[in-house]
Amino acid sequence: MEVADTRVADFITEARNALGAEFVLEKALAQAFEQCVSGHSRRIAAVVQARDIPQIRIVLQLCKKFELGLYPVSQGKNWGMGSRLPVQNGCVVLDLSGMSKIAHTDPVFGTITLEPGVTQQQVYEHLLQENLPFYMDVTGSSRESSVIGNLLERGVAYNTLRVDQLVQLEVMLADGSIVKTGFGEAPNSLVSHLYPHGLGPNLTGLFLQSNFGIVVSATLTLLPKQESHFVFIANIRETRMVANVIDDLRLLLQQKILDCVVHVGNHKRREITLAPLVFEAAKKYGVTLTRGSARVWLIAHHAVTGLRLVLSPAIGTV
Repeated sequence: MEVADTRVADFITEARNALGAEFVLEKALAQAFEQCVSGHSRRIAAVVQARDIPQIRIVLQLCKKFELGLYPVSQGKNWGMGSRLPVQNGCVVLDLSGMSKIAHTDPVFGTITLEPGVTQQQVYEHLLQENLPFYMDVTGSSRESSVIGNLLERGVAYNTLRVDQLVQLEVMLADGSIVKTGFGEAPNSLVSHLYPHGLGPNLTGLFLQSNFGIVVSATLTLLPKQESHFVFIANIRETRMVANVIDDLRLLLQQKILDCVVHVGNHKRREITLAPLVFEAAKKYGVTLTRGSARVWLIAHHAVTGLRLVLSPAIGTV
């Protein structure tokens, strides 16, 4: 869909008047949002940065007025799956990375309520600072990626499917009204952050991988820290063994001997996972590495081929 320049220009003018010029990006600054590691391309009309719910409501009203599509992103680090590209040309991108507050953590029941811009690293540091006996189940993505962004795409963490940890969503609909899933709509409810289903139909699924609303906050359960955790990697060197190993893993998972998500990948997966860690570790010892040289080092020191299984709770790491 192509959008007339006059509509975009009028939108940008009114958005700057309503929000402040610094919150509306165009041309060169907006082009940075068009970069995508998956090779797709889109033309973006403008980028608007919102810091709170009233600002989001203004952007919705202006997009409706000028008949422009709106595409919200959190941190925009959906690497390999679109990054922060809209689904069509001519959209206004709503950048929610500035909404980065952790609104509440429950030290007894182990829940956390956060905004779209909150990253995995931010949650990790917050839990350390508060010295809580819980950790957030992280994904294998970057530490700077959004928790809510990954959640809404049904991301997979190391121990769970992240959506299984979801308790409640707070969502702004297209008309600017706010709905809360579960018991969030019940006045003075004492379990809105504990029980995800509420009364009647569960609306949560409507807002996963959809465009029915803009999620402005979410509540997730945390996992309790345990005395010890183990990580191990199994190398499968012969193709004929793969089916048997996978079947054995099924039995271990069914019997609860393993209680985590098993990652299956080849040596390329190992390299892209470990190279950033080698890069960061080298910096601590004053050794200068590029990410490319870190990858070469991994290949030289871990020249293992074949399929790899990684079983890891990854407690408290990002």
